[in-house]
Amino acid sequence: MGIQILPPDINESQPDFAVVEGGIRFGLGAVKNVGLKAVESVIEERNQGDPFKDLVDFCTRVDGSKVNRRVLEGLIQCGAFDFTGVERSRLMASLDDVTRLCGASQNPNQLTIFSAAPGGGVRTFDFAGIQNHVPWDEREQLRREKEALGFYITGHPLDRYREEVGRFTTSSIQDLTLLTDKTTVRVAGVIEELKIKRTKRGDKMAILTLEDQSGSTEVVVFPEVFERSSALLKSDEPLLVAGLAEVDEMVAKIISQEFSPLKMCDSRPSG
Repeated sequence: MGIQILPPDINESQPDFAVVEGGIRFGLGAVKNVGLKAVESVIEERNQGDPFKDLVDFCTRVDGSKVNRRVLEGLIQCGAFDFTGVERSRLMASLDDVTRLCGASQNPNQLTIFSAAPGGGVRTFDFAGIQNHVPWDEREQLRREKEALGFYITGHPLDRYREEVGRFTTSSIQDLTLLTDKTTVRVAGVIEELKIKRTKRGDKMAILTLEDQSGSTEVVVFPEVFERSSALLKSDEPLLVAGLAEVDEMVAKIISQEFSPLKMCDSRPSG
């Protein structure tokens, strides 16, 4: 419908999905390892005071008995702190230092070291000075985002292959249902689920879920194709799948014939 889905944000998100300016904001309650008590604690503190300024301010103010390290990891990986401008990998690398410094906030009767700054201000934390920080590439960031949310929100592994997708595919996954049954297709996507089975003869085959930016579909991999493609199926690389579309009313699946790494397709002659 053209409505933008925005990642979770600790200053905007509600427990469930919510309409905000610019789109629909992902709910905090949908983030993996972020339970209802943690969500309620975050929103209660947010409503009582100013918006959270950064990770340090957040850890200083929330109840550490409800918002533990696993909660923080999930919130960082899903993008809930992207508004700070500090990259997710750097926030994750700082967690040990930040939680150690903010540890006193778990006891409401103790002042945190940040509340003792001259003039009543909050001390800042040098995220740029984090030691042993290893930046995440786009693929790693998206992988962690998908792990935290179950969805890709801020991007998709296929985005960097727009040219190859345009040249070598014949259909998006969403449009498979518009095709005639048994149409030959080439579809690009990433494997989201892989189930390896055995036929009655004992040969290995697979049923997998392939996803692109428009949706997902089932792909059947019979033994002959599985034997020559098993290494590709176990990788996390975006793939080009050639096969036959089986279309039954509004449901479509692909009987695969060939798998190719999408990153290799730019070396093929077009057509």
